[in-house]
Amino acid sequence: MARYVKEFANATMLAEKYVKRCSEAGKMNEEIRRIVRVHEKGMITDYEAVKFIVDAREKYSQISQAKELWMKFREIQMNPETEEIEEEWHSFPAGTFREDIWHWFEETFNVSVAEDLMGL
Repeated sequence: MARYVKEFANATMLAEKYVKRCSEAGKMNEEIRRIVRVHEKGMITDYEAVKFIVDAREKYSQISQAKELWMKFREIQMNPETEEIEEEWHSFPAGTFREDIWHWFEETFNVSVAEDLMGL
């Protein structure tokens, strides 16, 4: 039990350090607070709390990485009529359809292009 308490404290500290650098810091902090509240009520074990915090951190890390790459993708020239990229980008050849790259973002980073990257 003591081991899980220590892991919980370490996971919380790691998550708190991470959120200071993450563009999703507000959401991450709120998720950690929610997990801690549920843990304090005894509704989840120390182990589950650690797992939830680590999973939340991983999710926001993926979103952060995806957003960084998304900003680079937005700079690529695209044919407005065909919606195909006009130059090679991140191993996608020129002529790749825009939505094919969107699907790659969603599969690779486990994010929603519309919600997580475009804010729709």
